[in-house]
Amino acid sequence: QVVRIPFTVSNLFELGIQQATVSLSMKGKVIAADTSRVRIAESKVPDIVKIGFLPDTTGLLEDILSMSGAGFQSITDRTLATGDLNAFDVLIIGSGAFKNMPSFVKVKDRFENYLREGGSIVVLGQPTNWPLNALPASIAPTFELASNTELTNRIPEARLLSQPYKITEKSLLSAFYKPTEVASAVVTPSEQVYVTPSGSTVLSVSRLGSGQLIYCGLPLLQMVSKLNIDAIHLFANILNY
Repeated sequence: QVVRIPFTVSNLFELGIQQATVSLSMKGKVIAADTSRVRIAESKVPDIVKIGFLPDTTGLLEDILSMSGAGFQSITDRTLATGDLNAFDVLIIGSGAFKNMPSFVKVKDRFENYLREGGSIVVLGQPTNWPLNALPASIAPTFELASNTELTNRIPEARLLSQPYKITEKSLLSAFYKPTEVASAVVTPSEQVYVTPSGSTVLSVSRLGSGQLIYCGLPLLQMVSKLNIDAIHLFANILNY
């Protein structure tokens, strides 16, 4: 069974992440207990924004979308091939999702039309066997190690880093105090926001018609799951772009 347990928000939450412990007792005896971390974070995605997503291999993307309060729907292979993609404002392609989608490599024209008509495609970090010609923008993924001093912000005023939430770079990249694996990629054409020492991007925007393709090779879902406040805000900025 799923039990929803309300908790009281106190001034302690202003300090950031808090520990919360829940215990189950029967006849005065504790039979189960669990501890988790809790954080209050504003992450507004308007109800009018319709999100379609291709699930990543871990299921983490769906879990985070559920917590965001956004309206979202999992996309099937049939929808990808024949459905109305324009029913969605944003399409998110989770890491490795294409492996379970036979139609993925056959619908490049549909993706292109979707973008030209104002849609937004978000590609999360992908494995190196990503199909290079699946989307209107060329994406060639790789993996490399990078620290916070090695990730270069080429567009400090980028909309992704400022609207609707202002991103604090020091906080966003706090997990990269030592070299950490990122799913960098050569994305062509693109406006590179964050680049690695090799010149590949981990955050970029490619524009086509009235729409855009956003590539994010930062381990963003893992960062959100660890309650990094600026990762939460970056995820919201991407969905609101």
